[in-house]
Amino acid sequence: MRHPRLVSAGLALALALLAAAPVRGAGANEFASPPPNLLYQLQKQNLAHPWLRVTVDSARLDLRAERIDEAGLRGLQSRSSDSPPPGLIEWRSIGRIDEVVTLAHRGKVLGFIVGGAIGAGLGNTIGSSIRTPTGVGQGYGGGDLSSGGQQGGPGALLGLALFGGLGAWQGGRWGERRAHERTWYVATPAVAHGEGALPGVGEKRSADTNPDSLTTPRPPPEVLRSSPSSGLSPSPRVLRACARIGRDDLIRVRGDFGEFQGFAAVVGPEGMEGLRVRSDRGRPSIPPVPAGRVTWDRIDKVDKRGHGWRQGAIVGGLLLGALGGWAGYQEATYGLLEAHGPDPPLEVVGITVGGFAYGAAVGAVLGAGVGWLFPAWHRVYVRPKAADTGR
Repeated sequence: MRHPRLVSAGLALALALLAAAPVRGAGANEFASPPPNLLYQLQKQNLAHPWLRVTVDSARLDLRAERIDEAGLRGLQSRSSDSPPPGLIEWRSIGRIDEVVTLAHRGKVLGFIVGGAIGAGLGNTIGSSIRTPTGVGQGYGGGDLSSGGQQGGPGALLGLALFGGLGAWQGGRWGERRAHERTWYVATPAVAHGEGALPGVGEKRSADTNPDSLTTPRPPPEVLRSSPSSGLSPSPRVLRACARIGRDDLIRVRGDFGEFQGFAAVVGPEGMEGLRVRSDRGRPSIPPVPAGRVTWDRIDKVDKRGHGWRQGAIVGGLLLGALGGWAGYQEATYGLLEAHGPDPPLEVVGITVGGFAYGAAVGAVLGAGVGWLFPAWHRVYVRPKAADTGR
């Protein structure tokens, strides 16, 4: 009587093991979600909604994501020739995300310049050879041909518009075909049930497996605001710094580790990860590059390399503004070009202020243009304690 019961129990156990085997195998193919700091980075990178190449299992999909959150990619849009994408792709099925970078914008600009220049030249040449009958008659009679209406100017504008538009269209198509991929995210396998989490897995993945995942300005307001896994309450000062440090920005960081100058793979409210020295510096980093994640409580100051247009605008505005104010005062009192008696005091003040304002506006524009040609460091973050103590 016991033998059939033992057989039944053994069959039930075997069926349970067979049923559990596919589940365990599926879990082995799943991927872990990105840590909060890297998720913040991905959301910043997706602000412009570029085309992404998402690796799901053995397939690669070209998609645009309206939103990236803790669940995965949402609001997906595929190319017109592809089948409609699902509403959500979860992180557990995403093995890799690459940005599809093309030269479309550069091709449009280059095509418009080249095509517009050719069109303007042809339009001016053709238009200049066309004269109205009135102009021809006046020319033979010894009159002024200009009254006859040469068409070079309108022809040049028409050629610029037509050939420039055609060149921009063809240049954009040419740039679309010159595409390459830029890595955003490389996933790691999820930890199997019952094995336990490995220490430092999330931090190592975000710093080491995604060294080129960099950011764009303006942080999304919803990121890490209520993330239970991050346990962070980032200050507005930190969020502004995270927003201003872009994908290819050269940064200079000072902290308890000394001074570092180079690039950061990930910049988020939890800190900076994947720091690397600019390769063309030609000398090793002294002190060595900080390994792992550098939290904001270790950072005193951060500067970003940019253009010097702000400084140029200030200097140019002050110099030409002072020159314009001096010229206005001289003109209102004794005359700059022609001598005369002094104007009433209020009129002198008005002309002086007007000259300063005009000169400052012109000087700011010219100074900004000149300053753009020269690099400059811009302060993006100062830790409050560092600002007080001067460390």
